[in-house]
Amino acid sequence: MTDARGLVERARAEAASQGGEVLLLDADRVAGPEHLLVAAERAERARQEGRGAADSLPMETLLYAAAERQIATAQAKMAVRPGSVRLALVAWRCDPDDVLGLLGLRRDDRVLAPTLEKVRAFGITATELATVRDDQSAELVLERIALLEVAR
Repeated sequence: MTDARGLVERARAEAASQGGEVLLLDADRVAGPEHLLVAAERAERARQEGRGAADSLPMETLLYAAAERQIATAQAKMAVRPGSVRLALVAWRCDPDDVLGLLGLRRDDRVLAPTLEKVRAFGITATELATVRDDQSAELVLERIALLEVAR
């Protein structure tokens, strides 16, 4: 993909036409479906409790998904960019399949599967990885998200 910004804008416009919002992320940085669910839940809770750091639910979710405090750092870590091949979509109050269809994409949840490479992108060290079974490595990313909440 070369026009990442245009793709994101088209997705946002389609979601808005349905009364919703979306967040597009580079799926190569998503450590499983639970990663996105936990990030979205924590973002919603932070906003409800007045602890949100961003001006929108998608941007708040981005902060949690990236386990970062700064939007620019979170975007650099997880945002869709030229060269992104696999995308992750988080949708609120709209049909994600409609948004994907408008973008000429099809849903394939396999791109969300956690891998060691994705987990390591969060700065998870070999020492930390040694504390969990291989099939639990994505739990360490969820731990980083939890630590972000504590740091706030």
